[in-house]
Amino acid sequence: MDERLIRAAIRLSSDHLLRNVELLSENFDGDLMLGLIFSAIVQANVRHISNDPVLGAKYGVLGAIPPDELRQPISVNALSESLGIPYETTRRYVNRLLKMEWCVKVGGRGVMVPGAIIGTPQAMAAGAKQYGYLLHFLRQLKEIGFEVD
Repeated sequence: MDERLIRAAIRLSSDHLLRNVELLSENFDGDLMLGLIFSAIVQANVRHISNDPVLGAKYGVLGAIPPDELRQPISVNALSESLGIPYETTRRYVNRLLKMEWCVKVGGRGVMVPGAIIGTPQAMAAGAKQYGYLLHFLRQLKEIGFEVD
């Protein structure tokens, strides 16, 4: 592969990442870590749904928010390990999200972001913006001649 193409793709990828980081920060009043931990909880809660062909098809369309019963909670320890962030830092941020009612405790199994939060106008608008960023990134990659084998 042409080194110029690789450099351009890396630059575009970094730009895409920074747009999403800015979006996370905006949605949490400038607190990037809070947004990062929130997003990690959401992804952990629904990863098994996205990876399942039947459930993924059913809940893979815009507005089809998986019910809370299907979401899998994640422990603070597992969240901490997945992000490479100290446990105590993760715990403090999760407690802030709990206090804000952006996530809930599920028995002794961990935390979960309820579907009602995902369906808020703010969250849906952020998702639409993130999707727009993805389309922009993909168009840019196509313009520089980047192809995936």
